[in-house]
Amino acid sequence: MKNIDFESLGIRIKDIRTQKNITQDQLAEMIGSDRAVIARIENGNKGCSMDYFVSIANALEISADYLLLDSLEFSEKTSEEVEISQILSGCTSEETTILIRTINALREIIKAFTIK
Repeated sequence: MKNIDFESLGIRIKDIRTQKNITQDQLAEMIGSDRAVIARIENGNKGCSMDYFVSIANALEISADYLLLDSLEFSEKTSEEVEISQILSGCTSEETTILIRTINALREIIKAFTIK
């Protein structure tokens, strides 16, 4: 059984937080904690309760499986899917909609030009 990789978890949380231009203080306030707790989690020096984990995922609008990717023995997501999830996590709702429409349009173009 694989243990939670708290260092990787902290790195992912910090990466998403900084992409969204959220400070440690702001994230702490969003989850009802303080900056020192966020710093310890991001540095991998401290695990976090399920309540904090879910609160952080919700505050950053990121999936729990993405945050735990390095700790899961089995993941159905490919590296490309993880990369897309990471890109989308830094987008506004409007940007996400535009990107999804663009991806679908490109997919149709690829299908149209694929020789069978």
